[in-house]
Amino acid sequence: MEWRRICGVWATVAWAIVCLGAPVQADGLVFASEELLPVGDYLCGGTGEGDLCLPSDFFSDNQIGSLWWLGADDLANCWLAETRQRLELRSTSKSQWASARYVADDWGLDTGRDFSLQVDFRHAVASDDATWLALVLVPDVADRDVQRITFGVGSDKGFSYFWYEAMDEAVTRSQFTSRSQSNGILYLSYNAGLDELYFSDKGYGAANAWTTVRRFVRGVWAAGRVTVALEGGSNLTPIGSGQAYFDNFMVVTGSLATPRLSEVYRFWSPVTQSHFYTISKAERDKLIKSYSDVWRFEGTAFKAAKTPFTSSLSPVYRFWSDVTQSHFYTISETEKNKLLREYKKIWTYEGIGFYAYQEGRQPYGARPVYRFWSDVKTAHFYTISESERDKFLKDHRGVYIYEGIAFYVHE
Repeated sequence: MEWRRICGVWATVAWAIVCLGAPVQADGLVFASEELLPVGDYLCGGTGEGDLCLPSDFFSDNQIGSLWWLGADDLANCWLAETRQRLELRSTSKSQWASARYVADDWGLDTGRDFSLQVDFRHAVASDDATWLALVLVPDVADRDVQRITFGVGSDKGFSYFWYEAMDEAVTRSQFTSRSQSNGILYLSYNAGLDELYFSDKGYGAANAWTTVRRFVRGVWAAGRVTVALEGGSNLTPIGSGQAYFDNFMVVTGSLATPRLSEVYRFWSPVTQSHFYTISKAERDKLIKSYSDVWRFEGTAFKAAKTPFTSSLSPVYRFWSDVTQSHFYTISETEKNKLLREYKKIWTYEGIGFYAYQEGRQPYGARPVYRFWSDVKTAHFYTISESERDKFLKDHRGVYIYEGIAFYVHE
């Protein structure tokens, strides 16, 4: 079991209670004082202001999760890599003002509500050329080169600094200040009533702010939501392991902007004789690119949620079995706990696959996903299609056993 220091508390990464300390209030902003429970990629709890579950990533699994997609200008010479339970910036001497970024995948923050977020950093790169790590907010990912707010740390020509830059097509504001420490925390908070962003390495709100950006998010941008990114970059500077990295990213308060449902992709493996379902575009693309001899892409199975944006959504848990060479998905806490307790030698828990509705809690328009089990193939099969369900019941009853409705999703 891995223990790490988070917000001054030693806790297990997977199921820790993360204590955020005493409540902080400034300029109408109220930050969490309750205990927050990590559930998958979300911290759940807080004051009741804003959403009860908000994105977090402690980078403990050493792989990109469903919260992010990876973008890069020159991936061969500047990249972000999850390794050693952190998100490291790496680069070569051939990087030319190149950056790489973890971008929020289909989630954003509502600018009509206060929000606050933080991330630990280490930046200990001594170079004559520029290197940097930053939190980034954009109203539209497609326009990130012309509309963005950046707050971070960097160094250039021996000068280590904190800096921010607020960009629009017609307006650019920026400021630098010297930095003496290699390790620290970037705090970014937003007062929706005043349309003010506060940047700090000490805490949230105006009282702790190194600098304040006023009337930009909804004033200049007129943005109803912003997308979050973690970015690192380098110019002609090699960066090795441990020199520059992020850790312990948390959205502490806020409300997720009205989320879109995301496609859940379906694969079939003639090798393992089983199906696989993933909501991750990165995982989909990796299988198509690198494992096409094992997994055949069959398209979109159904649509589900990446975030628990409503209390009626529940996590669908994902397991893998080396014994059966297949995946298993369940929305049942009882079923999940039974596998963890009694069948841990057969089933390996892989985390939350996506969010769906339990029977009886589904909204109007949601559709059932039907579950089958095959003793012959030692694998489960899931489908939203009534015709596919009926075909299996009619033509494959000797191979597949119908187990009922697994959960509810959207088509």
